[in-house]
Amino acid sequence: MNTFIKYTCVFFVLVSSVLVHSQDYHYAQFDALPLNLNPALIGDRADNQFSGVRFTSGYRDQQSNFTSAPASYRSLALGLDFLIGQRFSNGAFFSNTRSPYSIFGVTNINYGASYKMIGSNASFEDKHQLSVGLQLGLLMKSFAPGEFTYDQQYSPNTVGGFDPSLPSGENFQSTVKFHFSCNTGLSYKANLDQGKLVINAGVSIYNITKSTERYNGILLPVPLHYNAHFSAAYKLDERITLVPQALFMYQTGAYELMLGSLLYYHLNGRNKIILGSNWRQKNAVIVQAGFSTGGITLRTSYCIGTGYLAQFNNRGLEFSLTYINSKKNFPSIKN
Repeated sequence: MNTFIKYTCVFFVLVSSVLVHSQDYHYAQFDALPLNLNPALIGDRADNQFSGVRFTSGYRDQQSNFTSAPASYRSLALGLDFLIGQRFSNGAFFSNTRSPYSIFGVTNINYGASYKMIGSNASFEDKHQLSVGLQLGLLMKSFAPGEFTYDQQYSPNTVGGFDPSLPSGENFQSTVKFHFSCNTGLSYKANLDQGKLVINAGVSIYNITKSTERYNGILLPVPLHYNAHFSAAYKLDERITLVPQALFMYQTGAYELMLGSLLYYHLNGRNKIILGSNWRQKNAVIVQAGFSTGGITLRTSYCIGTGYLAQFNNRGLEFSLTYINSKKNFPSIKN
């Protein structure tokens, strides 16, 4: 590949990255990773039986005809948060996402806090709660073109037509970019009808520092990412709780709308079976299943591509695990 063609290709890739509509990575089980959804949810507890330290984790493996195993998009997320006194909560979050063969990678590490402007951590019976949250951290993006193939590596006797062991004649270098990240959000919770109905809604903004990235001399902005989420947990009877959910995301002209619902069936004590389904606009249908016992909740989901993604046989498998220590953190906090 001569120099003119090489830099022409690089130019069009960079220009398309500015013009194309796309979003940051995200999970189908968005509610299972609250610190990735809204900084104001740091310290929030959906189940009022627990107030201790919370650990959350998620793993996603997404494949298509273009990324057959073992080459797939893989994401890992870990979160830890805890309550501090009457109104404050702290929490740390880590995430890593990699494209097939780790050509592209994004790692995010942040630490944040939330503050209850209305309501308190010490009472789960507050009719209204309003929280604000802030996260600060570091965002690392990597680009490793070592798995690329070029015309000099063409070999008609090789499966696929290219032999990566042949010299490419190119000198593209791996790059790593670091950015300071800052995210903020608001969350509102209403405890209605003596706890029979709990409504949770919020908005959040990510990348508010408006960082920039430089590739091959071209400066590119890191765009803002907006989230708006809603859920309503309604107890139909002593055994069944229905939780309709909605999530709207927007970033640089691209938007996604996800609608769905979870159903919790209480067996006995703190044991529950979880079933659910979601629909992501023009994108995917998602089915979920799991169980909860004590402070442990485990869920799995499977995404089936729809619309234009159906022709690529796009599919994703996702797991989430949440553990909340039910012990008291502070004397002022009730279980």
